[in-house]
Amino acid sequence: MKVVVSGIDGRTFGERPFSIPKITAYSELLSEIAIAISLTWGAGGLL
Repeated sequence: MKVVVSGIDGRTFGERPFSIPKITAYSELLSEIAIAISLTWGAGGLL
């Protein structure tokens, strides 16, 4: 993924590398939210 400097020319300034720990933490957070919603929904019997 590149950081775009000029949208018209398409020139780029460099690459922004993915941060593995940040992606892992984000994924863990989303998983915990999904599990919490599922448990709450199941406990509430909202089917």
